[in-house]
Amino acid sequence: MCYLSLKDFESRAYEYAEHHNRQQANPLYHYAVSSWGHHAREASMTMDHSIIHFLQAEAKVSSISQALMVSQDYFNSLDLGGKTCVHIGTLFGLKEVVVDLLSNGDTPDPRDSDGKTPLLYAAAHGYNALVDLLLTTYGVDPDAEATRPPYDKGRTPLSFAAEMGKEAVVKLLLARQDVNPNSKNTASSWTPLGYVGEKGHEDIIKQLLDKGANPNVQLTGSYGRE
Repeated sequence: MCYLSLKDFESRAYEYAEHHNRQQANPLYHYAVSSWGHHAREASMTMDHSIIHFLQAEAKVSSISQALMVSQDYFNSLDLGGKTCVHIGTLFGLKEVVVDLLSNGDTPDPRDSDGKTPLLYAAAHGYNALVDLLLTTYGVDPDAEATRPPYDKGRTPLSFAAEMGKEAVVKLLLARQDVNPNSKNTASSWTPLGYVGEKGHEDIIKQLLDKGANPNVQLTGSYGRE
């Protein structure tokens, strides 16, 4: 994290050549970008405030997000996409950091430009402790739908957790009375059962059927997969 806080990385690159030159001039940059979240999770609790301070530096976080996902084809369109500190902390599985952010008054259920909430990202990544934390936090909608058309529109945390095979997360979500096991991608009518059926996660299929998932949904299109 100290390396990523250097002045050279204070902002995102605005041309692909600039990004490429940054990588060439700083051979440790890609490793630091791809590994800092893991190291942050392993760090002692005394690091939490330093991590929060880092996450609040939007330009730096935009820079590392860019480096993680960049390709020349969509370089110019890449930014944080409306993600907040709670989003970023959740994406990297930093539970204690998220706890501190929420204690300091950060909104627990913000939406990014795709309509995705921190809970959705926690569910998709299988961060069980973070899912449990957010589900027990006032103001968090456990069934919030993403809004990016066509692939994600209408999809919920349960839909992503099922597709990714996150059995423990699926169990946490289905324990709620306010989670719909038949939520649909609006472009294709794919439900959580449709996504998990394609992947073959049998234990999750059973959980969904036990909670009333409809096995006979009529699909309306070919969309539904990333």
